[in-house]
Amino acid sequence: MEHCNFDSFSCPPDEYRPRPLWFWNSAGRKLSGIGREGISEIMTRSVRESRYAGFGILPEWLDGYMSDTYLDLYGQALETARQLGIKMCLYDENGFPSGSAGGLLAEKYPNDTMKRLDKEELEATGPCSVELLLHPGKDAQYIGAVLFETNTKKRINISEHFLPDPQERLTASFSVSAGQWKIMVFFVRKDGYDRVDYLDQSAVLHLLALTHEAYYNKFSEFFGSIIDSAFYDEPMLYQAKGRTWTGSFNCLFQKRYGFDPITLYPALWYDIGEETASARNALFGFRTELFSEHYIKAMNDWCNKHGILLTGHMDQEENTNPVFTCGDLMKIFQYQDIPGIDEIMFCDRAIKAYKIVSSAACNWDKPLVMTEVYGAMGEEMGISVLYKDIMNQFVRGINYVVPHAVWYHAEEGVTFPPELSYRSEKYAPALPSYSDFTARVSLLLRGGRHIADIGVLYPIDSLKAETSFDSCDPYYGNKPAGIDYMKLGHWLVTELRRDFTFLHPETLADRCTADRGSLILQNAVNRETYRVLIIPGGSTVSVRVMQKVKDFYDCGGAVIFTSRLPEQASESGLDPVVRELVKSILENGSGSAGKAAFVAEADYDGLSAVLSEFLKVPDVAMNAPAPLPGGSLGYLHKQKENRNIYYFANSSDLAVSCPVT
Repeated sequence: MEHCNFDSFSCPPDEYRPRPLWFWNSAGRKLSGIGREGISEIMTRSVRESRYAGFGILPEWLDGYMSDTYLDLYGQALETARQLGIKMCLYDENGFPSGSAGGLLAEKYPNDTMKRLDKEELEATGPCSVELLLHPGKDAQYIGAVLFETNTKKRINISEHFLPDPQERLTASFSVSAGQWKIMVFFVRKDGYDRVDYLDQSAVLHLLALTHEAYYNKFSEFFGSIIDSAFYDEPMLYQAKGRTWTGSFNCLFQKRYGFDPITLYPALWYDIGEETASARNALFGFRTELFSEHYIKAMNDWCNKHGILLTGHMDQEENTNPVFTCGDLMKIFQYQDIPGIDEIMFCDRAIKAYKIVSSAACNWDKPLVMTEVYGAMGEEMGISVLYKDIMNQFVRGINYVVPHAVWYHAEEGVTFPPELSYRSEKYAPALPSYSDFTARVSLLLRGGRHIADIGVLYPIDSLKAETSFDSCDPYYGNKPAGIDYMKLGHWLVTELRRDFTFLHPETLADRCTADRGSLILQNAVNRETYRVLIIPGGSTVSVRVMQKVKDFYDCGGAVIFTSRLPEQASESGLDPVVRELVKSILENGSGSAGKAAFVAEADYDGLSAVLSEFLKVPDVAMNAPAPLPGGSLGYLHKQKENRNIYYFANSSDLAVSCPVT
């Protein structure tokens, strides 16, 4: 991906052109409404008249999914793609979200569907003796029990006191000492939602056997040539009342970290004192690791083994707190070839999340960043939005365009317009130029090195520390006090026009080095160098991260804290160390050559002044008014093959003339 034939800019190769989702929609959701002639005609005309370079077939909840008839029609599409010289992306579900194989998973492997963490809770005033008889139900898996004293925050593992009886009940007998106690008994249950248990690798492998393997068994000759990628759509953790879990959680946790996590479980609902932040980081962090490794990595490994790449996106990326939705909107893409984002409903809905996803690609040295864009924006969206939205994404690091969508039946049943095809009276005339435009920009922006002066810590440790079950609608999540990273990032790009990269805590701690006033991201290709590090508002940070921040400061780097200073460590018992490191930086306790400042919440004039002082000669400076009506003016700087590429985009309603240095 580092190689780029700049001579082909005027007429880019097909690999850079947009490749839309293609809904196979039909009246009554009947597979009989899809025909071989229609497949060939739509594909041929889309390539010739819209200049599309491929498709991802999205069966819209069709009957007969994965039947012989369905696969024969799919084969017709692959043969047509071969004749046209285009590529196909394997969409992995019947409708969306991904994870049910169109209902086949629940039918064949009913125990592999989503699980939920539940608790039964009683109160006791000690000292007293307790006799319990619980009826958890046959589908409940008992995983442990804890005594939690609400005043002292003392927690005692009482798991061994609970014993099953022949009637599938649990009995327990024990004594409690003086105090106000909660008796918390934890179970994992099938939720009833038919999506896969994303945290269970064996369940995910069964899912892949029903989808990916079935396609491969039928069409192996097309994999790695015509089929070059697979696409998943909107898996989520916010189902199961936001308490998505798996029965092997404790065993896997103990295997990785060396201790039973059951005494941490009360923190999932309550403040357990000084260990609350570290307990939530441990549990929610491990849940993200299971989601990332057992679902995303398992799919990615399968794809790579069969000669293709994996892309796809989460749901609700615009939420301030991703813990309920995907766990961690950066780490979830660590093992994915092509990180992706979804832009639906209206223009710029996810604009504050673009940089999170593209930064994940920067962190883990991935050259492509995908967007599924325009879905459900309505037929009235307009040509201007066709360009405005993708321009805003390009300057924030997106470089692989999947328009939503082309439909098999454009005259009926377009459930999520617009219909972006040669048949659209409104959009058809604009699509060839649009395809040329997106291809040219993609050619410039894929791969290479991203150049930015500023690194911004992704405050996921604070977000985990401030998350608890049953405290909010998990679909939207909560917004903890002092959390400003999304607003801060949006303001940096949109108004101050200072590009940056979000740095995941693991990336900052493990793969960044500090040297002579610079913080260097040590990637093989995307090796970035920052002169300013911003620690956005939040309560919690790891000691390893803060020590790296201190190293950067001590070697002459510039550090800016905003809104809320961290006071807690994501590791147990190390809160005083975090506070001392923050104090040492802000008060220059080590007498270093670094610069440091704290900018109060929403004081963006103050932040602008501090950045101007700390970065007197930024990589790119644009002296233009801000904000601009109807959009923004932005840029992206990349280096490829010893060339500097500067992409500037004005998505506003005004023509802008300004000096750029």
